[in-house]
Amino acid sequence: GLYFAEFIPHLMPNVRGLVESAESAELLDPLVRLMGCLASSYPRIFSFHFKDLVDVLIGRHIDSTQPESLIELISEFLIDLHSFWAADVAFSLNLIGQFLEDMDTYVQEINGKVVHDEEQALSPEECQSKVASLLQVLCTVVRGLDSALRPSQELVTAEYIEQTIRNIVKQVVDSFEYAFNEYIFVFGCDCLSAFVCCLKELTSNYCLLFLPLIYTPADFDTLQAYPIGTAIIGVINEILTSCTETVPEEFALTLIARKSPLMILRRTKEDRILKSVLDAFCHLIGSQNANIIEATCQTMANDTQKSLQSLAVENDDSDHHERSEER
Repeated sequence: GLYFAEFIPHLMPNVRGLVESAESAELLDPLVRLMGCLASSYPRIFSFHFKDLVDVLIGRHIDSTQPESLIELISEFLIDLHSFWAADVAFSLNLIGQFLEDMDTYVQEINGKVVHDEEQALSPEECQSKVASLLQVLCTVVRGLDSALRPSQELVTAEYIEQTIRNIVKQVVDSFEYAFNEYIFVFGCDCLSAFVCCLKELTSNYCLLFLPLIYTPADFDTLQAYPIGTAIIGVINEILTSCTETVPEEFALTLIARKSPLMILRRTKEDRILKSVLDAFCHLIGSQNANIIEATCQTMANDTQKSLQSLAVENDDSDHHERSEER
């Protein structure tokens, strides 16, 4: 109540100190939950300590040695602080910029473009782990900003959104010059999905920028890996859901081009991915663009015809085999 509120300003620095010094997930878990209660019950007081607590929690979030369950808890807590992120957009954008700069450094190190002393140098695998963690925390901040990241104010311009998405896609794709990494790819897709959730119908202005990442795993075996296929179809459906009626023709026709990831995923044996592929085609048919509707319907008609022909061949072979046995 009001009496307890008098002690909150004195409590907050102690909570921060405990978070900084906590050496185990068992201690961090209840502290994060406590901060959630304080943020919701005493938002005005919490706002004075928001930046300091975020700095500490971001450090924990990026630490890939933490249990995944704790990273998810921290991420969910930070995302729930939407009103605080939105109240200080400049601070939020500065964090995103720092993450992208750090990511660029690690990607250059992965590809041997930055040379350190042997004692300071990280292996390419260690750098990839850092990039994956940075993508994960970047996604958290973007989801925390939510609608505050729409290009409708002085700090968040259309040019800023475009440049940031280009930068994320570039860092992810460039990191694969050394070797493809599933975690980087999945977290990269998560980042793009987070931007789509923020931009909603405005996504139609930016979705062509997503194609280099969507097209990265081009072979069937890689796409068959469940997390990879799920990540790709997830981004595609996020985009199509947000701007079904206004999806750019070039983007839509690229999705259903021969050997595109979406077309390759039609052959998967994963039921959940197949359902998502069908959802994507339904979104495309829901477009207001006649060329997109026609091309999508033609693709589905060709698939149906090939499937019927294949079944007919199988039935003929089966009948021939039965007749041979009767003889």
